[in-house]
Amino acid sequence: MQIPAMNGLKFLLAIILLFGCSSSPESTQSDVSPKPDPSNPIYFHLQGDSLIWVLDPVRQVFDSLEQFNRNWIDVAISGNGRYLIGLTSDSLFQFDLLNQRIRNTYALKNTPLGNLSCSQDASLLAFEGVAQGQRAVVLFYLQDGLSLVFRKNSSNPLLSPSARWLAFNSAQKLIVSTVTDARAMILSNAQLIP
Repeated sequence: MQIPAMNGLKFLLAIILLFGCSSSPESTQSDVSPKPDPSNPIYFHLQGDSLIWVLDPVRQVFDSLEQFNRNWIDVAISGNGRYLIGLTSDSLFQFDLLNQRIRNTYALKNTPLGNLSCSQDASLLAFEGVAQGQRAVVLFYLQDGLSLVFRKNSSNPLLSPSARWLAFNSAQKLIVSTVTDARAMILSNAQLIP
């Protein structure tokens, strides 16, 4: 009969699987492309405070990022968790959270007021600013360092993670538009409640 031989083969395979696989915590992969810390810390800024704070609920740590001490108007985190973007009264800062350093600093043409929003990879930003004395939604392209007044008399911009759509307030209405169309076709004509 071949049944005992089959059971013996299964037993041998089970032994190889159990003891043949390493349970060592050391990684065999190279760290050529390190990944952001998976603990998902929460970054935030308190109005009137010059520090950016970090709360890591997994590690139970609450601390400030002292190296990023500025007079912040607003801050935002990219969807991929790699970049922190900060607005001051005349500049925009891009921080690399993985390497804990300032990656880029840009002077702004339009005075920022806040309500900063960024795309998944932080390649496109939207914020509320002042253009020719009027409140406006301003787009900022990080790769080129270029800003564009998207729409005057508008506020509270919010970019989609893909950077294809932009929602904002204008004339007491919520407007959703494609980023490439500054004419802002109204996709949602809902009245805002004051």
